Amino acid sequence: NAEDRWVCASGHHGGQRTGHSDYLYLRIWRHTNECESYAGGAIDFLPKPFTAKKLLNAIGRAIAKNKIQNKQDADISRIKRRIKTLSPRELEVFHFVARGMLNKQIASKRGTTLQTIKVHRSRVMHKMHAKTVTELIHFAQKAGVTSSKN
Repeated sequence: NAEDRWVCASGHHGGQRTGHSDYLYLRIWRHTNECESYAGGAIDFLPKPFTAKKLLNAIGRAIAKNKIQNKQDADISRIKRRIKTLSPRELEVFHFVARGMLNKQIASKRGTTLQTIKVHRSRVMHKMHAKTVTELIHFAQKAGVTSSKN
């Protein structure tokens, strides 16, 4: 019975997120539970018959969600590119700061002077384009360097 079919609309990247070739995936399912079990990223479920307005609204929501995801992906890529510019010592300091350690604690752990850590930390802040330590920690969390629960 055609009345029992559902349309599932989902923004899809098809593998790794590249920011290119994104498309909207629409599929007709026989039962709503098939659609629900498939569509972890589904924007909407449209039972047939549906109006053109409902379909266009679902497509609009999928496109809007996709734009947000693309921006988030671009932000993460930018942060990861910046992390790659850090020297090994700067990267180490970045990890310590991301875990909430103070300069004194880092210096003690590394067996170096407080001034040396301050220099490395300053370079990290500059290379990462972070205005505050909070922002630096946020960058680390976005890039998956540290969890948001640390």
